[in-house]
Amino acid sequence: MSDGAVATGGPPPPAPSSASPDALPAMNAAAASNGSEPSCKRKSWFHVSIYKVDDQNQEIYAEDVTIDLTITDLGQVQRVTSADAKPVKIPLLEPGGKGDVLQMTHDTDVYEAIGDFE
Repeated sequence: MSDGAVATGGPPPPAPSSASPDALPAMNAAAASNGSEPSCKRKSWFHVSIYKVDDQNQEIYAEDVTIDLTITDLGQVQRVTSADAKPVKIPLLEPGGKGDVLQMTHDTDVYEAIGDFE
C-alpha cells in the first residue's frame, strides 16, 4: 500500500441513522424533561450595507448614513454606518421577524434605496 492507505480489517462501522425533522420537537421535549436544554437556540439578524457610486463608477462604502429602521423585536431603532465599512448588523433577533428601512439620511448627500429588502 504505497499510497498511504492503512488496512484495518473488518467491516466499516454502520452509518448513523438520520433523525427526521418531525422528530425535533419530541427530542427537545425529552431534553427539557431531563433537565438539559439545547445549547444552540436559533437566532436571526438584520444586516444593511450601503454603497455609493463614485465618479469612476466604482461602488464605495457610504459612511455616516443614519438609517431609521423598524425591527420586529425592537420597534423603531436608528443606526449609523461607520467609516470601517462594516455593515450595520443587529444580531440575536427571533426568527421570522421583519426589518424595514424607513429612511436614510446624510448631512451632505441624498441616498435612495434601490433593490429588494428581505
